[in-house]
Amino acid sequence: MFKAWRFFAIKDHLNIMPALRAIFFIFFLYSLFNRIQRYAGEQGYAQRFSTGWMYIGYLFFAVIVANLPDPYWLISSLSFIFLIRAFVALNYAKTHTNAFSIILQEKFNLAQVMVIIFGSIFWLLLLIGFFMQI
Repeated sequence: MFKAWRFFAIKDHLNIMPALRAIFFIFFLYSLFNRIQRYAGEQGYAQRFSTGWMYIGYLFFAVIVANLPDPYWLISSLSFIFLIRAFVALNYAKTHTNAFSIILQEKFNLAQVMVIIFGSIFWLLLLIGFFMQI
């Protein structure tokens, strides 16, 4: 969300703080989805998505499901599913515009590989811990 808001702040010369908009996503995510859909449509992206349902789904998983008791709160980690369509549209729009030059990253760098490895170990240990309690 931060990178999307930063992109629109630079593109549209907005006087906003992308980090605060990402932190307080409850108030700004719906407008981000609308902004992404409008920009993607301007760049020829034909698929439409329901910004309202995506917003409600993300809020439900990220806020309500996250407060469930152990281990059910882990389901909230699936909240990213409601962001996929919007960010696919944003990536399409970025790659199909002449206004910006973009650099496509073909593979993960070392830092990203390390984060993936440590994150995988963390999740594996977390799941093992939950199942050993049951």
